Amino acid sequence: MSQQFKHGAIALSWLHSIGRLEWLDPFHYQLRSSSPQAPGLTTVVSHQLHQFFHSRGCRWQSLLTAFGFSAAAQSLGRCGHCDNCGSA
Repeated sequence: MSQQFKHGAIALSWLHSIGRLEWLDPFHYQLRSSSPQAPGLTTVVSHQLHQFFHSRGCRWQSLLTAFGFSAAAQSLGRCGHCDNCGSA
């Protein structure tokens, strides 16, 4: 999957973290129709995923900001290594 869909592992990880994905074994998973968390959170996370995948900005900056390291993200600038910075 990682060769076919570059960001697939990230998407699966986020789906799992919000309770929308259940791993059946290391190679198979099942999407849940509903999330055990608050419904508003799912919408927020879906929006964040959409922004991440469609952004032309630095992916490292996005991830640092998402995990609460805004100051580090601002001082980093463009990383020069992610798919957006490396190809720019």
